[in-house]
Formats: sequence, C-alpha cells, structure tokens
Amino acid sequence: MISYTKGAYFVERRTESLIREKLLLAPKEAFFCTCEDAYLLPSIIALESVRRFFPDAGFFIAGTFKEPNAMALLEHFSIEYLPLSETAFFKETFLIADHQPMWPKECFWHLAAYRPLLERGYSRSCCLDGDVLCVNPFDWEAALPSAQPLSVVHKRNGRLNSGVLFYHHEALVDMNFIELVKTFYLTRKDCLHAECTGFCLEKGDQDLLEAVLKHHRIDYQVLPTAYNFLLHHPYEKCCSVNATMPALLSDCFFLHIMYKPWISPPTGQPLYPLLDRARTLWADVARPILERAKAVSGIR
Repeated sequence: MISYTKGAYFVERRTESLIREKLLLAPKEAFFCTCEDAYLLPSIIALESVRRFFPDAGFFIAGTFKEPNAMALLEHFSIEYLPLSETAFFKETFLIADHQPMWPKECFWHLAAYRPLLERGYSRSCCLDGDVLCVNPFDWEAALPSAQPLSVVHKRNGRLNSGVLFYHHEALVDMNFIELVKTFYLTRKDCLHAECTGFCLEKGDQDLLEAVLKHHRIDYQVLPTAYNFLLHHPYEKCCSVNATMPALLSDCFFLHIMYKPWISPPTGQPLYPLLDRARTLWADVARPILERAKAVSGIR
C-alpha cells in the first residue's frame, strides 16, 4: 500500500517532469505586468512595446479588474491573464496621517509571479511597470546571468527601482522566495505607526523587495541604467536620480517615463529634450493600441 508521503512524492516528481517538458516546448522567456484598472491600458502598451522585439515571448498581466471588458482586452492583444494564489496577504498602502491612498496592493504581486510562470514553462521573466517603454532588444544572458535569482537597476543613491525587474524562476523556487517575502511582510515591523503590525503600510513594493534581499543576504545582479532609465522631471532630478545619464535614448533598452506619458504637461511648462522625445516615442506606440482598445471596449 502506497503511503500519502510516497504518493505526494511521486506527484511532486511528476509535476517537476511536466515543468521540464514545458520548458523544452514553450518559449523560455515571459514579460508581465501587475496592475488594477487604472494601469490596465498602460500595462498593455508597455507589453506591446516589448513584443516588437520579442514576438515569441509569453505576455501576461496579473491584477484585479472591475472593468467588464478587461479580459476581452487581454484576449484581443494575445496577453494571458495570470492568476496568482499567493498574494492575499498584501495590503493597500496609504499615508498613515490622513489615510491618503498610495500604491494599490497589486503593485506587490510581481513578487509571487515566478512559480505560476515556471509552471507554464517559462524559466525567466521580465516585469515592467505600466509607464515603461521598450525601445531596443536586449540579450537575456546579459540581463539575467544564470547564476543570479534576479536583476535590478540601482539609482544613484544605491537603492533599487522596481520598474524593470528580471526573475530567474527556478532559483526563486529553490529558495521558496514568496514565503520569505510573506514572513518578512507580516512579521518585520520597521516603523512606529500603531496601524502597522508588520511591514510599514506607507512603503511600496521596491522597499519590500530591497528589505527582503538585504535581510536574507540574497545575491542579485545590478544592471546599468540602460535597463531602466528613470525619466523624471525636471532635468536636474533626472540627473540626480539615475546612476549614469545615457547620452541618447537609443542607448537604452527600457525608458521608465516617470512623468506619466499619458498625462499632458501643464501649459507653458517645457520638457527637456530627452523626456519630450521619450513621451513622443511612447505616443507613437500607444496610438494604434489605444485605437484597437477603443474598438474592443470603448475605453478612452
């Protein structure tokens, strides 16, 4: 008679075997975003900007959507909805003093996407914010060396920005990464707010990722600015935030347009040339996508 332990063992081994088979048959790389309704269209634009250079990759969005045509939009653009089962513990962020909302809980969800993606046959992925535009192809081996569980870009102050992240799924599974994140998030109180029983509710996903990496001494790859060029406004802030300043946008792989490209600047407020050009590039990519989206759902 087979015991439960043996049965579970064989089920686990069979699951691993199926994953290996998928890795041989399916594309190895995926691109994904996590968002809610407000960032659904920007996320689609971000992923479609990537598809120009990586047409054979997998494209996914995870999130919570009240928009009734959200799934139809994803299907229209051949973007797969990615269910995530290990995110229920994340909370909305807000300013403690006046409860002003900050980042939605979905911003944290990328930390739990690696296992579902691996189960679908993808060995590594790139997570993008909705205000990111891909402008050049990159080499995956340079972006995410096989020995590293993830890659990030550091700002000038040495802290990471989570607008573009690269994940090595098997390495994260091996360390049970989401459990490390969950335990830290729920138990490591790092502020004096009475409302916070664990990780501070005023802090976002990149603060959490940075804290978990430091606490568990997890090695990771630091990438050049070209993988996540932060286009703040004004120009002085852009220079002070980025570790280096690319001379040309064409020197970059990803433009992170922090001065949101879908929001018109105030009248009479000129933009510096790099930012103005980046917003024009975004508009050129976004225009046909928005027209297609409007035809599907009527979203403007």
